[in-house]
Amino acid sequence: CRQINLGCESGSNEILKKVHKGMTKEQNLNIIKLCHKHNIKTKGFFIFGLPGDTKKTIKDTIEFAKECYKNGMKYLDFYALCPMPNTPIWEHPEKYGLKIIKPKDSNWNDYYQIGRDGIPKHWKVKHPNLTRKDISFYIKKANKKNNKLKIINLCRVCKNVKLPYNIFVCDKCADNYFKNHILD
Repeated sequence: CRQINLGCESGSNEILKKVHKGMTKEQNLNIIKLCHKHNIKTKGFFIFGLPGDTKKTIKDTIEFAKECYKNGMKYLDFYALCPMPNTPIWEHPEKYGLKIIKPKDSNWNDYYQIGRDGIPKHWKVKHPNLTRKDISFYIKKANKKNNKLKIINLCRVCKNVKLPYNIFVCDKCADNYFKNHILD
């Protein structure tokens, strides 16, 4: 085993409990330390906009990500919450204090997770404590703070557009792909 990807999600145990993660940040940190000890790379995924998230809990998550990095985590990715069909948050967002404006006829093709600001282009989550602008700001801030090596990718399709380290296809090419391959 060379690498383990961890859905750390949040630096707040309260938020992790709200989303029924079944892990604490301490448990995640212990896994990272153990992997590091055995020369196994780790990659962490962190989500902003989870139920109950506030600017403070997002800042806590960024600090936790820094702690993960200091304890051996090699890669850190930050995303906006993107509820998937048939998950509890998608099916009952009101239980989580969220509102999801689902695509017309719940067309999943209009609800994919790609966006240059770290948020899906058709992001339709109404959060009581955070705006799209807030979440985008913190994703950019977290990426700037936590990723020492800023890898710039060229779009894998057109090869012209420079993208942040964790985005591989520009919006235009993604739109064309979905129009030509998914929506037909």
